[in-house]
Formats: sequence, C-alpha cells, structure tokens
Amino acid sequence: MIGLKNTQFSNPHGLPHQTAKSTANDLAKLCCRCMKNTLFRKIVSCREYKVVVKNGKGNRLVEWKNTNKLLRR
Repeated sequence: MIGLKNTQFSNPHGLPHQTAKSTANDLAKLCCRCMKNTLFRKIVSCREYKVVVKNGKGNRLVEWKNTNKLLRR
C-alpha cells in the first residue's frame, strides 16, 4: 500500500465532504504514486481532456476541464 496513515476519503470523486481528511504528507505520497502512471500524467498536464465512454445505452463524450492555473500560458 501507499501508507496514507492520516487520510480518510469519503467518496470516490474527490469532491469535499465533512468526514474527509488528510495531511500534506499523505497527499504528497499519493501524488508521487499517481505521477508514475503515464495516462494520469497525460491527463493532468492537459487544460482539457475528452474521452468517449461506452456503456449499454451507447456512447457519450465526456470532457474534463483542468482548473490548474499553472497550465495557462
């Protein structure tokens, strides 16, 4: 495991929740682990990322917009 001893996530999507908690040290460990993943690095380095999601009802286009101001030039 990653060793996030002072972290409790309350949902899978990362939106704020009153019972969620973490420390800067735990978040740094999580970020280091995530940055080892090629697809993750690609997605978080883009200002926007689009993907087609296929399900039983057909396909739909999903678009994420990155709010990281450091990516704006």
